[in-house]
Amino acid sequence: MENQILCCVFKALWFVAIVALINMGLEPFGYNMFQTELFETTLNWAVNPIHYIAGIAGLLGLYRLIMKMVHGKGSWCGCNGNGACPCGRPNCNCSSK
Repeated sequence: MENQILCCVFKALWFVAIVALINMGLEPFGYNMFQTELFETTLNWAVNPIHYIAGIAGLLGLYRLIMKMVHGKGSWCGCNGNGACPCGRPNCNCSSK
C-alpha cells in the first residue's frame, strides 16, 4: 500500500513537471499560462508552489534516471529487484542484474 501511494505521489509530481515544461516550451511563442488572467487573479497563490513542485519533480526524475543507469533494471520502476512493483503491475521486469 505504501509503495502504491509513493507511486501516485511520483505520478502527480511528474504531471506538474510536464505541465511546467509544456508552459516553458510555449513561452518562445508568446504564451505563458502562468501569466493568464486565471493565474494572475484566481490562482495567483498556486504559481510559486507549482514551480517548486516542478523543480522537485525534475530533481527526483533526474535521481531516478541516474539510479537506473547505475543500478540497472531494479531501480527504474521502484522495486528492489525482487519482482514486486510499487504500482502493482505484474510485468514490471524488476530483476537484479
